[in-house]
Amino acid sequence: MKATDKAWLEHARKKGTGPQGRARITHKKVHYEGYVFDSPLEKDRYVQLKILADKGLIRDLVVHPRFFFKHPETGEYLKIRSQGYPKGRKVWYEGDFKYNTGQEIVVEDTKGYDTQEARLKRAMVELFHGFKVRVLSRDDLKFRLVRGRGEQEFARNRSAKKFAD
Repeated sequence: MKATDKAWLEHARKKGTGPQGRARITHKKVHYEGYVFDSPLEKDRYVQLKILADKGLIRDLVVHPRFFFKHPETGEYLKIRSQGYPKGRKVWYEGDFKYNTGQEIVVEDTKGYDTQEARLKRAMVELFHGFKVRVLSRDDLKFRLVRGRGEQEFARNRSAKKFAD
């Protein structure tokens, strides 16, 4: 590796860009209440859902639910084979949250940046399990916590309101 390559890699690491000038996707893991969230955005959504659960608006909140893919006729799991797994390993989709609103079961995924792999897995969930995954972005989760009368309430913006009702 040339000295200029080393300098570029160091610059890219500091500036958050990858090879060929592409933006690098960076995730900052957040530890909160015994869970490890992939981003501060995901942790913020957990706080929102916790408030809704405490108020009784949702129930059965599950963090990081996994959905495995089975063949509908044979019942065999879909597997990926690789060098380390010659017999294959099960393929799954892990959402961020699953909860019950009283009328429906909702599975959510918070995304700062939506990748092609994530879109493919969501399409597979829809095909194998028959439901759609709600994708929430940073704009959908704008909120502020307000303390008042001994409890926490949050003010939602218009785009997040449809997901909380």
